[in-house]
Amino acid sequence: MTRVRDDQEDPPVRSPETKAERTGKGGSDEGGEAGRGADIERTTPHPCGSEAFHLPQGTRVPEEAAVADARAVLEAMERLFHQILVSVGYSPRKGVPAGLTIDYVTGMTPAALLERIEREAEVYLARHDAFQVGRVYCYHCGAALCEHTRPATPGEVFAGYRSTGRPRWEEFFSYMLALDDDRVDRLFEENPPILSRLVGRKRLVSEQLLPFGKSSMTYLILGQVVAGYLQAAGERQALTLQIIETKERRLRVQLIATQELRDALAEAVAGQRSPLMRVYDALKEVERRVETINLSWHAARSRAERNELKEKVFAALRHFATSVERKGRQRQRRTSHAEERGRQKRPVHMAFEDCLHATAEDFFRDTDKGSIVVLGKRGRVHVYTEGGRHVTSFLLERDQLERRRRRRRYEPLSTDEIDRFRARWKRGMKR
Repeated sequence: MTRVRDDQEDPPVRSPETKAERTGKGGSDEGGEAGRGADIERTTPHPCGSEAFHLPQGTRVPEEAAVADARAVLEAMERLFHQILVSVGYSPRKGVPAGLTIDYVTGMTPAALLERIEREAEVYLARHDAFQVGRVYCYHCGAALCEHTRPATPGEVFAGYRSTGRPRWEEFFSYMLALDDDRVDRLFEENPPILSRLVGRKRLVSEQLLPFGKSSMTYLILGQVVAGYLQAAGERQALTLQIIETKERRLRVQLIATQELRDALAEAVAGQRSPLMRVYDALKEVERRVETINLSWHAARSRAERNELKEKVFAALRHFATSVERKGRQRQRRTSHAEERGRQKRPVHMAFEDCLHATAEDFFRDTDKGSIVVLGKRGRVHVYTEGGRHVTSFLLERDQLERRRRRRRYEPLSTDEIDRFRARWKRGMKR
């Protein structure tokens, strides 16, 4: 799986000296034996710098030990490849595909290794997997990573396929006009509501021709919901939520939105009962429903069974559409009792405990916002100011966390930085 390249030259090979040659250099045979004994006492430094690895110079590594080390490296690489493949959209139920390669250079950093694995994973998925997180499939290009597979602006939603199989994107309010939705004017009110609309497959592929994927199972959209507008990163943003069937006859939930909106949805979970938090809750409910449907989807054989399951798919989409609109209303329309129930889901109450027991590997700096991030258990994330004041807490899935680390949004703190933060945090707790 790994192709190794060493940029350093091999050391020159010297033939072993005979006893006579050693004596001829002015040293006695006894001295030669002593010298050879000294050679045996020298140790070979471990490649990773450890002093605990001792082998007589010139002695080969025992074959059993070498095989065991190689096996451990291969197993670790398999796990690493699988984690990164899953984080970029690969099915977690599949094993690591054969034939993936990376260039390994001695002395490379862990970050460089992760970057090469992620690049190889993305290339593999682009060639073999039509399902890419946050993108539709382009039948015109025959790819899921071309420029046509995601919206060009934050306010655009998926409006269907053109005749040649190229995805078509439209501004949300324009698409709602095309759907003859008479609520469009409300999007321009001073305090506009969040609107949504359920769209079936028939409309999405009405222009698409058969030679360009109209009936293809490569990326079969069963239905979708478009919704907008939500505020994220200082902009009005829209989203598209699809339920699609893959070539493996597995249902997948596809959220098409900007990375800024994705981040805002995840981070809003721990905040006040905002529209973003409620949309996130509705999204998670759809994912749970689809996972339940998946248990029967692959086994369904008759048309009646398939139609019954499809109705459940559309029920999940309808639930999301109504939840987005209902849950996107103003906070004052909720009772205080309902608000309290919602707040109980937040991990804020664990901020002190998690920060107190956090290890050095749990402290990061958010390079986008300049804040300090402390990781807790079970996906909990706590955000602090430089001065140690708690800002918010939220839940973050493992793949989202790994993505932020690989993109260097979350940078590890040094030991000195952790010590300074802990001191400020403790002073703040005493106030």
